Amino acid sequence: IEGRFANIIMSTIRAEKRISNIVLKENNIREPGLLELGKSLVFNKNIKRIELDKALIKSYYLDYFILGMGIYDNYSVKELNLSNNYLTGNAEKNLIKIMLKLKELKTLNLSNNEIKNGFSSFFVDLKKLYQKNETKIENLILNLCHFDDSCFVELGELLKCKFCKLKKLFLIDTKFSN
Repeated sequence: IEGRFANIIMSTIRAEKRISNIVLKENNIREPGLLELGKSLVFNKNIKRIELDKALIKSYYLDYFILGMGIYDNYSVKELNLSNNYLTGNAEKNLIKIMLKLKELKTLNLSNNEIKNGFSSFFVDLKKLYQKNETKIENLILNLCHFDDSCFVELGELLKCKFCKLKKLFLIDTKFSN
């Protein structure tokens, strides 16, 4: 599915209430696809899992997903897989916004992305969300990522926080600079 044709598929997701899992692996849905996906989440309250593995998503595409949801929050999505994409360290703000929009999100998979420098603020912001009880993330999957020292330090601070609700943290083959 290319991004320019995404509205054809997504309109079905909006209307068909029996759909609970969205699997768009290995599709180039681009900005229009993420915009339409966000709109679909407003109308279909039964979606539990979204798989966007190998969907060629860049960090700034996430803006369109947030824009598609508008002022509405979603209380049904429990799992979001953004692994094997082109997310970089500058995706952290949009990921936090997505977690604020997906109120019941429990599993976030960011494995095998180009998350490197600058991602430490994600852990700082996630800690703040836990402190304010604004996220329910229990499973954080960060396999095959590359972190700098500040990411490692902030991840440690997050794990020490008494409000942290993480039950599973996956760091398989994750590289730390030191």
